Amino acid sequence: MRRNGVISFVNAFRRILPAYRSISESQSPPPLELQAFIDAIPALAWSALPDGSLDFVNRQFRDYTGLSSDQLYGLEWKSAVHGDDIQQLEIWWQSLRQSQEAATTEMRLCRFDGEHRWFRITCAPVYDEQGKIVRWCGISTDINDLKCSEQKVHQQGRDLCTITDVIRDRALLDSLFARVPEAIVLLDTGHHILQVNPEFTRVFGYTSEEARGHLINDLLTPEELLAHGEELICRGLRGESLNVETVRKHKDGTRVHVSIVSGPVSIAEARFPST
Repeated sequence: MRRNGVISFVNAFRRILPAYRSISESQSPPPLELQAFIDAIPALAWSALPDGSLDFVNRQFRDYTGLSSDQLYGLEWKSAVHGDDIQQLEIWWQSLRQSQEAATTEMRLCRFDGEHRWFRITCAPVYDEQGKIVRWCGISTDINDLKCSEQKVHQQGRDLCTITDVIRDRALLDSLFARVPEAIVLLDTGHHILQVNPEFTRVFGYTSEEARGHLINDLLTPEELLAHGEELICRGLRGESLNVETVRKHKDGTRVHVSIVSGPVSIAEARFPST
């Protein structure tokens, strides 16, 4: 329901309530039509004294909370408010009393089955003939589905920002990776090649597509140096930084003298040695 519609309900309820209470206090049963209208309002209708203590709730309010009128009157109704919303509610109520104007807020109310749902609280003052506030009339409308939808949209927005940041950072990383004038290879924790840069291709003859997925030692390490190559891999996986002069082989089998500088790279919870 739109906010304007809610305020209209509050104003109608504010006009009807004095007549309803006057009849009730005279011990005469209120007209069935009046009682039916107040109970049929598609929201939790209530009235409170200037100090915030409830003195009237409609059937919708009682049915939603599972509490009787006596269990809600006075300040007992606060037992239905979510604990995390109490402080904000108190601040709002103080500001409401100071402004003495119609206002709205949002909070969670406990349903009879224990589920807390979001409500928009809209209330307006009732004045006596001297212009003094004698009561507040309010309508509490269930906005839980709307609130959940808004939270989902906000989360999707945050996720989109995260994805955008990752794409931007990845683009920057790829640019730097391609421009470094040294042969670079990125390995997974099983020492399979994930990615190589253009300088690696120039030095060893393997393109990124050709190298990807191969074990680094199978691809580059001469047979007589395999044991040493495995030792270097194990040291790298332990998180050690390496700086070693050794020999590796080109795609065509020729030997290439290299200086291996290696360190672990953490991505999320994974660790990848890079060389």
